[in-house]
Amino acid sequence: MPLRIRSEHRPAALQRAMLPEVVADEAIAIVDADGRILHWSKGCERLFGWPADAAVGQHKRTLLHSRENGVVPPWPSARAMRRLNERCRDGHVLATIETVQPVGERAGGRVRAIWIGTDECVSGNAPWGASSPILTDPHQRAVIRSQTGLFDYDRWSGTIGWIDHQWQALPVPVGRVPLDRLCGVMDDPAALRRAVADAAADRRPLLTFECDLRLHQMRRRRVEAAAHMIYAQDGTLARMVGRYRDISEQHVRDNRRRRQRDDLHHILNSVPDAFLVTDAAGVILSANAAAGQLLEREPDALAGCDVAAVIGVQPAELPRLASAESPRPLAVAHADGQVINIELRVVLPDRSGEPSYALFIRDISDQVADAERMDLLRMEFVRTSQASALGAFAAQLTHEINQPLTALANFLGSAEVMLRKGGPVDRIADVLAMATGQALRAGSIVQRHFQRTVGAEPDMQPIDIAALVEEAVLLALPGNAGLDIALTYDLDDDARTIWGDRVQILQVLTNVLRNAAQALRRVDQSHRAILISARRRAAGDMIELLIADNGPGFTPALLPHLFEPLHDRCNDDRGGEAVGMGLGLSICRWMIAAHGGQIDAFNQPGGGACIRLTLPTPVTAGGHGEMHIRTENGAA
Repeated sequence: MPLRIRSEHRPAALQRAMLPEVVADEAIAIVDADGRILHWSKGCERLFGWPADAAVGQHKRTLLHSRENGVVPPWPSARAMRRLNERCRDGHVLATIETVQPVGERAGGRVRAIWIGTDECVSGNAPWGASSPILTDPHQRAVIRSQTGLFDYDRWSGTIGWIDHQWQALPVPVGRVPLDRLCGVMDDPAALRRAVADAAADRRPLLTFECDLRLHQMRRRRVEAAAHMIYAQDGTLARMVGRYRDISEQHVRDNRRRRQRDDLHHILNSVPDAFLVTDAAGVILSANAAAGQLLEREPDALAGCDVAAVIGVQPAELPRLASAESPRPLAVAHADGQVINIELRVVLPDRSGEPSYALFIRDISDQVADAERMDLLRMEFVRTSQASALGAFAAQLTHEINQPLTALANFLGSAEVMLRKGGPVDRIADVLAMATGQALRAGSIVQRHFQRTVGAEPDMQPIDIAALVEEAVLLALPGNAGLDIALTYDLDDDARTIWGDRVQILQVLTNVLRNAAQALRRVDQSHRAILISARRRAAGDMIELLIADNGPGFTPALLPHLFEPLHDRCNDDRGGEAVGMGLGLSICRWMIAAHGGQIDAFNQPGGGACIRLTLPTPVTAGGHGEMHIRTENGAA
């Protein structure tokens, strides 16, 4: 494992004889030769309650009332460790373990670094006394619990003083030893020496690094260390004081997580579908290579983006999409304006903590293009079939009606000749009667063909509106026809039953719903909606059934001719897609009229089209209906 070096540049004015900021959480102080506090760490503040601005400049022994067996201990001239009773700011007496390490010289005497620990084995952290337990190495036990050790490197002597915090198997004795001896158990000591030399050349105050140490029996440990670099008056490095800690388990965990993350990243990049991970706020956390290719962005550039800006899905929609049974089709625009069609499936992983969403995206542009081509072919086929059927219908009707019309013309011609010649009135009357018979015959032929087209006489019976609407939706929008239309029903309790032919009314509803779905193709997929409502008229004799959509509505050119047969609507249909001859709605008009009802169409004030069917109730059935067309926002 290569040595990892991190260093920090700071102005020379900040280079003081104190431990680096990375060890500020430890209870560490630095005092001068007289014991006056020069540095007071955050750990000392938490342990004793005295803030740094109140502690710096005070005598440590006086500030904390330090006592060893009831006596104020003297300051040692070399490295030493003591068990003391020291008083906190609130008056509480604390049993502490004080390690004093000389770290350099200053005018007036030697500067000392003090590491202060507490032994939690002492019940209630009571002061040291005659009844206190005897610990073989209380300082080391306290250091073990903190997972931290200290070291002091003296450049002039080439020695390093250190405390082994948990590696009794390390083949180097605890205390002060030559630096070369410690470097002998390091994997890459030359790299550390170069790092120290570079930092000293730049007069950096702080150096942090990680390295591997070789223990007995082929054991290895990973160490993280941080050192404050102290310079002499001539600018050369004099000492390094810092702390180190064992990060072996953490290092193993980090490597394991890194390998798992790399494996997962490799797996996701091999998936052909695009894949995004977002948090609950809709911020993209990661993306695979397929997502970058589909959305024409680098995967790393997608991280941190709002999913609404990338694929148009609002964060509030993610929970609903995660519970949906089928994927949602969407249209996404690239930066260059190109629009692609995608299919989105959202999954909510089953895990604790902050929810995140996995978005699986599939490019369905080719399928949509194929479906559109099939729709065009289908509509062209329907148009051709309609024209062919209309031609056959017209040919048959012409053939059958030609005979009575020819006979009618002959009879009328004969009557005209007889009138001019002054023929007998009785004879003329007989000829005109025969002409009348042929005219009635022609009418019956037309009526018979119409009944063959629209069906026989209505089979009137009570019809449940809810069941009829449900069946019409299944026929007109099987599986929602892939359009993602939000269907809403608003059926009043007093408008549940109508009187009519179930097959014919079903045919009318199916035709109207198909037209509405066709018009909604030009509406954004996330906002397509159809409302089916039923209500009883104020008079109470008729039921109004309304089918409203939020599409583009009827064009002014189409609306007056909506129910006219054979009206060319290729250029003026409301969606610009549905083409035909108008036979469907014209037949719907005759079917509703045969029920004694009405059918009308209008544009809603808020946008969208509405078809209204007015049908009789079982009590008021009868009569003949008629058609009304509204031209402007429902106005007759």
